[in-house]
Amino acid sequence: MNLTYSDDVVDFYDSWSTNFDDEHPIITCDNELMGKALSNVSGKVLEVGAGTGRVSAKLLNQSISSLDIIEPAIGMVEQLHKKSLSKRANIIGQKFEDWTPGNGQKYNAIICAQILDHVCDIDHWFHKLSSLLEADGVLIISAVNPYFQRHVMGMKVHNGRATIDAVSHPISSLFTTWKRYNLILDDLYEYPLTERDIKGSNTELFSIGDMPVIAYLLRKNNG
Repeated sequence: MNLTYSDDVVDFYDSWSTNFDDEHPIITCDNELMGKALSNVSGKVLEVGAGTGRVSAKLLNQSISSLDIIEPAIGMVEQLHKKSLSKRANIIGQKFEDWTPGNGQKYNAIICAQILDHVCDIDHWFHKLSSLLEADGVLIISAVNPYFQRHVMGMKVHNGRATIDAVSHPISSLFTTWKRYNLILDDLYEYPLTERDIKGSNTELFSIGDMPVIAYLLRKNNG
């Protein structure tokens, strides 16, 4: 079973890699939320599904001791290397479910930006994420707001040229799964779009004041 990316999703992002950094309201909103949430991050960090490294670059500009990046799409990995991120981070070209850290490595923080919409099995996924976190470690996850995903995006991920099916998880299911694996919601971030944010591709889907992305800050309970 694919916990995260199916091969079709990997291919979708691979084809998007050369213009993934172009303007898009979802990415603009996500950048705003990550800018706030990342202030809680330090120490050893793992980023799952880094894309072209927009969050990775932010992480490397603050006080972290190490960064491991997991990204399965070849085109995205090429973009990471073009940006010279491999000079300061360890880039792992695998799917998250196929990867096992060496020597029982654990992390002070794990970042998953815009990945949840592709996760089929949240139980196994959060179990693995929790197992990789140090006690009191931070897990930051952003995703398209479930309401916006269902009623505006039509359960699709849009890249301006094509779409692929998205997965949406009820908030109640997320809370149940987090509790099972000792993950406590510590904070939640939203950002209302302004007129200047609605540019790039798929702008017809967005209106001023929309909050299309939600970010969760979770902590690993010591218990």
